[in-house]
This record gives sequence, structure tokens and C-alpha cells, in this order.
Amino acid sequence: MIAWQFVDVAVAYGAGRFVLDGVNFTVRAGERVGIAAPSGAGKSTLIRAGLGLLPLNRGDVYLFGQNTRAFSWRDWRLARRQVQWLPQDPLLLLPQGLPVGLALRASLRTFQPDVDAAEVAESLLAAVGLRGRGRALPQHLSGGERRRAGLARILCARPSLAVVDEPTSGVDAALALELIDTIRDVLPAQATLVAISHDLALLVRTMDRILFLAEGELVDDLPAAAVFDGAGPAHPIARNLVAAERGRP
Repeated sequence: MIAWQFVDVAVAYGAGRFVLDGVNFTVRAGERVGIAAPSGAGKSTLIRAGLGLLPLNRGDVYLFGQNTRAFSWRDWRLARRQVQWLPQDPLLLLPQGLPVGLALRASLRTFQPDVDAAEVAESLLAAVGLRGRGRALPQHLSGGERRRAGLARILCARPSLAVVDEPTSGVDAALALELIDTIRDVLPAQATLVAISHDLALLVRTMDRILFLAEGELVDDLPAAAVFDGAGPAHPIARNLVAAERGRP
């Protein structure tokens, strides 16, 4: 089954300035796919267009095999119960003025009404490295803590598709790997994970496939194991990303 598919997708801002132009890829149910790209390549636009938050100038997006162009607002409401997005600013997911633990409990009552919300909320906080921080307000958390709280929030929904934008920004390398492993462990067995990150090495270690986005186009699609071994990506910008990662201390 197809979880997420882009067919010749183009999105323009202003007078014909295309941020995405002819993007094509397919993510199947249960896959773990990383998207790597330099800054300004259109990663955030791709996510927003793919989740119905930006209009398409051309092309089609499919969620779970259905063309989203035909979606009514009710269809989107149902689809977004199956899809969870961690944006770069996790405060968008965390109600201001409400302690993190209570916010997680509220989400659990919506998405998993049969579980003990208090117990599962504490378990999720511990899993993302926030044990004992359930009484903290979102605005009092550090940047890295907010990101971890945002991860806990999307995991409450046990989504069929999780799209995470820079999920490990603001955390050290060891915790970054631990957080990605936590996402994979907590998601349902057949759930799909799409992770967008500047950390190419982390994506290669934790994802099945790596897509390279450059100048608004998908320029390479490789098994994760082939990124650093063998010929690697063919496109110059993608090769530069690989070379920069190899040159890091």
C-alpha cells in the first residue's frame, strides 16, 4: 500500500517562482524514508504541500492511495488523525499555559481512549528523555526539550504516517540516535516514518531509503546503505552533502 506519493508536484510562491518543480516519489506503508537537502531546497514546502497546508500549482499528492485534490475538509480531518507532523517549531503542537504532561494526557484521551492516560504520558516523557518534566510549561522548556515534548505529542496518536522535520535539532548525537530509535519503537509496526534532517549520517543509520532534494527537485533516491558506500548519489548537490558529511570530525 502507498502511504504518501507525489506525482509531478509543483508549488510556486509569488509570480512564478517555483519552490518545488516536478517532484516525484513514493513512500510505501511501513517504510522509513529520510529526506536530505541543503538549506533553502524546499523541504518545509514539500511537507506542507504534501499535508494539504499549501495549494499545488501542478501535480497530485496521494495519502494512503487517495488523491488529496478530491479531499473535502472532512476528508482532511480524518486523514490528519492518521498523519502526524512534527514541525521545526514544536511549540505549534504544545498548548501554551498547559503543562506538558497534561497536554499529552489530553491527546491520549483523544487518540487512545482505552489506555491509562496518566501512565502512558509518563512513559512517553521518559522515552524521550523528559522524565519528571511533565509539570513544566512548554515556554519554560529549552529548545531541545521542546522538540522532545513535540515528539511525545505526535507519538500519542500512534499515527499511520509520521512526518518529522529536523526531529533531533538541538540535541547531542547520542540522544539524537536514541530519539529516532524511540520514534521507530513506539510507532505501530506498519507505520510509515518520513524524517527530514540536515544530519545525513543519522538518516543513513536509521532510515531505509534516502531521498535527496535540491533546487526544488528530487535528484536522487538511494537505499540508505548505498549513500556512503559504492558510487553514492549522482547529482552534484547530493554528492556535496555526502562529501561534507565525510569531512566532519
